[in-house]
Amino acid sequence: METPLPPRTRRARHWRRPESVSVKNSPSVKAPVTSHPFEYLDHTADIQLHAWGSTLGDAFRSVVMCMFHYITDIETVAIDPLQSIEVTVAGHDLESLLFAFMDEFLFRFAADRIVCKDIEFLHVDTQQFAIQAVGQDSKTCWNLRECLSLT
Repeated sequence: METPLPPRTRRARHWRRPESVSVKNSPSVKAPVTSHPFEYLDHTADIQLHAWGSTLGDAFRSVVMCMFHYITDIETVAIDPLQSIEVTVAGHDLESLLFAFMDEFLFRFAADRIVCKDIEFLHVDTQQFAIQAVGQDSKTCWNLRECLSLT
C-alpha cells in the first residue's frame, strides 16, 4: 500500500507591501504586489482563486483581479485610459452571478486579449442578481498564461 503524499503548502496572501519596508535583504517575493486582497490555493488539476473584500463589489473585483494576476503580471501592463470595456451580467443567485462576471472577463481576454487593471462598478443589484461594471483594459500584453475555463 502506497503512503499518501504530504499536503501541499499554501501560497502567501497578496497584500500591498508597505512603502517603508526594506526588501534588500529579504528573500525574493514571487507574489504580485496589489491592493486587491486575494490568494491562490493549490488544487489537484487546477488553481483555486480565493479573494475577499469589505463589500460584495470589492470581493467580486478582487477575484477578477486575482484571475488577471494569474494570467499575467498586471503591474507591467500599460493601460490606455481612453479605452474601457463595459460588462453587464446577471445570474439567478450570487454564485451564478460571480461565475457570469468572471466568465465575461475571461471571454473578453480570450477573444480580444483584453486585460483589465481595475474595475469600477456602475450598478450592483443583490436582489435581481445583476452587475454593470467598467474595466480599464489593455491590448498590448502578450506574456500571458492560458486560462481555459472556469469551473
